[in-house]
Amino acid sequence: MDLLPRILIGCPTADVKADSLEAYVAGLNALTYPNVDIVIEDNSANEKYAERIQAHAKEWEKNHPGHTFRVIHSGNVSPRVRERIIHGRNVIRDIVLKENYDYFFSLEQDIIPQKDVIEKLLAHRKDVVGGVYYNKVQLGGKMQLVPLLMIYPNEQMKQKNQAHWVGFTHLVPPRLIEVASIGLGCVLIHRSVLEKISFRIRENDPAFDDMHFAIDLRQHGISMFADTGITCEHRFNEAFRNVPDEEF
Repeated sequence: MDLLPRILIGCPTADVKADSLEAYVAGLNALTYPNVDIVIEDNSANEKYAERIQAHAKEWEKNHPGHTFRVIHSGNVSPRVRERIIHGRNVIRDIVLKENYDYFFSLEQDIIPQKDVIEKLLAHRKDVVGGVYYNKVQLGGKMQLVPLLMIYPNEQMKQKNQAHWVGFTHLVPPRLIEVASIGLGCVLIHRSVLEKISFRIRENDPAFDDMHFAIDLRQHGISMFADTGITCEHRFNEAFRNVPDEEF
């Protein structure tokens, strides 16, 4: 019997993210938590990128006897990026539930975490807890680099559901904070949460699934947290940013 929680690491991806694959795999190899399996869902139009990932998967399995690294090529299931992303995340969610994993560690392909990130997140004993990474966000009419998490500045704004992006100064000193939303690039989610919530988007709403995940958590009375001492490298991909808006 496993004494450590079983964790499935994974994310949806596509060949547009190919520039970060080697760094991502290096990050996976560096992780120190032992009881993990990996699954990558690829929604590229053809199987070439999945085959490239599969070569890394075979090497990872060789170095981690008894553990699996699966590559699932779903293909271009939708012309819209956001729909492909939620399809892939729900493929992984189904595996977590059907195969009795304790947690899903959502680690997106352009995020490189600290090697002991899983141990640190588990230590908080929270149903949803993530690390910090930065993204380019349109604020005040220009692109700004911000930590990809939002908070309620006070209880009154929480009651009104008015969340704000955090500033850099809010991340110090390193600590666990409750957040209104957090990017799904580096977040540990307990299976009990996934039993209640699937990943989704809403038509005519430009938000990605991480925002709707946060909304669904609030509706179920589930709090989410961030450890501001866990910082990850985010490998920005300008090719992905240049995808036409109508494809989202």
